[in-house]
Amino acid sequence: MTLKASLWLNPLFTCATRILLLATGTGLSLVVATFTLTAALSLTLYSCSIVSQLKHTHRILSDSITAVLLSIKVARFVTFRLIAGVIYAWFWFLGAAGILFKGLPFTGIYILVLFLSLAWTMNVIKNRMHVAISRIAYMQLMHGLDMDISQAFIDAATKSLSSICLGSAMALAIGDFQGMARAMTAVDGGSDEFLFFCATCYIGLADQLIPRGNWWGFVHVGVHSKGFVQASRDVWELFFKHKMVSVIDRDFTAVFYFLYGIIGSTAMVGGSWMLDIKKGYVTGGAARAFLVGYFMVRIWTARAQACMLAYHVVYAENPMNQRLGQAMSEWLKEPKSSPL
Repeated sequence: MTLKASLWLNPLFTCATRILLLATGTGLSLVVATFTLTAALSLTLYSCSIVSQLKHTHRILSDSITAVLLSIKVARFVTFRLIAGVIYAWFWFLGAAGILFKGLPFTGIYILVLFLSLAWTMNVIKNRMHVAISRIAYMQLMHGLDMDISQAFIDAATKSLSSICLGSAMALAIGDFQGMARAMTAVDGGSDEFLFFCATCYIGLADQLIPRGNWWGFVHVGVHSKGFVQASRDVWELFFKHKMVSVIDRDFTAVFYFLYGIIGSTAMVGGSWMLDIKKGYVTGGAARAFLVGYFMVRIWTARAQACMLAYHVVYAENPMNQRLGQAMSEWLKEPKSSPL
């Protein structure tokens, strides 16, 4: 029910945000409202296209998430990360507001750089949890052993921190590039238009980059203390060896966590509050509320995503593991379809 709700509520929330922006009547809000309408239509079409794959994602997510239950100790570490994210976001907004207030030259460039810094820092916080929790899940799924939770989080914050910082930038950039390449390929549709003549080149380059930087590499970063690039290569070689690449492409778990972030964002709350106080600041208030809510939800759902990453890696290392169930084996036997 949660997976389906994330698909169908996102277009509704996006349309509601568009209506809120149109109520301000400013030029900037009109531009943003047009973008949100396009996003709502895209989300609707995407939801319709992947609904048939929900059963596989549901089974694997259900089997993997039980490896690390939300105990008091895990919840405490997650809460600390959320508090750290909120504090950093508060200081970030103070800096961004100061730049806008001063009206310095190249303000747009400064804001862009600040946004990239915010995204990277929030991903570092999230990926520290990925490394720690995926290590705990790996030990449980692979060997049936319970690892000390505190030690896993301490190692992620010390031994693996450099790899996490590098991976937070690489995986985010490569993932965005792959999504852009697939979108171009979908729009291209085999056309010979000049605008899309490099669509095949883009998707080919994306396929070359993914093995060098992917989210599953964080599992080996935590378990084997590898560098991020080497860990990503080793994991992808395992996926290729067991013919799991097509299944990885058709796994929509990462998409659902992205959709959860949109639903959990507070753009409507922040925008509505600003509409009541200062109508001209609705767009900025909604954008800031969206960023904070989105990143906080992504940090909160990092536990479930880390368990899923560990599940895929454990299966690639030992497909006969009885602790994983039959969900992945049955999915591999099904006819393969092209991912969106």
